[in-house]
Amino acid sequence: MHIVNTINKNITDTNGIKKCQSILISVSGGQDSICVLFIFIQLKKQWHWSFGVIYCNHLWQKSSFVAGSLIVKITYFFKIPIYYGIPANAIFNEQNSRYWRYKVFYRLVFFYNYKIVITGHTSNDKIETLLFQLIRGASPKSFLCLNPIKYFSCNTKFAKNFKVSSIFFFFFKNNKKIKKKKGTKKKKTILIIRPVLQLKRFDLRKFLFFFNLPLYPDSSNQNILYYRNRIRKQLIPTLKFFFNRQISISVSQFYTILFEEQFHLNILIKQLVLDFNTITENFFIINTNQLIKLPINIQRKLIKQLLQQYSITKKGFNQIEKILNSLHKKKKKIVYESITFKNLPICYILTDHIPPYFTL
Repeated sequence: MHIVNTINKNITDTNGIKKCQSILISVSGGQDSICVLFIFIQLKKQWHWSFGVIYCNHLWQKSSFVAGSLIVKITYFFKIPIYYGIPANAIFNEQNSRYWRYKVFYRLVFFYNYKIVITGHTSNDKIETLLFQLIRGASPKSFLCLNPIKYFSCNTKFAKNFKVSSIFFFFFKNNKKIKKKKGTKKKKTILIIRPVLQLKRFDLRKFLFFFNLPLYPDSSNQNILYYRNRIRKQLIPTLKFFFNRQISISVSQFYTILFEEQFHLNILIKQLVLDFNTITENFFIINTNQLIKLPINIQRKLIKQLLQQYSITKKGFNQIEKILNSLHKKKKKIVYESITFKNLPICYILTDHIPPYFTL
């Protein structure tokens, strides 16, 4: 019961989940999600919650149907609504499977009016994610994707998907005839909460065995062909044996330090987004004379933040570097694939085909 009390205290301290809220719990059949489900069943009457369960079957193995049937039996016994998700198209990698699961969450939150989504990530998942992002060469912000509380906007999740055919970068000296509109539209957000993120996987296993809870292990977690399993089964044990036996504690400390620094940096970037540019429905304007005076890492983050507002997917390191290089170089015109750069003081970035909002 110590784990139940710990989670109850965390919920009270963080104030992420309030009384009488509707909650959607993601359950995979593994030990972490099963423990979270039974802990929330224990706390349900105390907090007057109403919740449903979502099980996502990726159709990767036959045993997934057995795990799904176990979850159906548990939810039937406790009279909990259950949603069974199956992909319409084949999914072949972990990244696409994660995107698909979140789309399922968004859909259920949208149609059934759930306020919060609960997942069973632990501190071990946090360490594995940090190492995985480090190997990928991701930015520090990507290291911190597993937070106890995470906000997601869901206004346009069910709009028709479209591909941005081209992105145009124009630089003009005179922008007086452009209608300016500060700020962006307020978006509806949903919460994804990870209540056991501070606990270790071993703690949940003890809880599971003590109460003899039903469990169906996922055999795909043992397959080292998946990168995350290879990190869990090979990389972390190797680091513990040859370098540091307390590698988990060291990585957790590094995660905490990085989180605090990144939190301050995010506040700075948000303020710069408001100060350095004008945002309209279809394009934004940057004062490049001020932009190039900032530190280079702030320039990268600012450009990436602005591109994210328009859901431009291909915004990796090389693409952002190409944009920044065009601002610093003195060449008159730079052409890179479908992107055109002209080196003048004011930068207009337009997505797809947009009517002219200004005259030269």
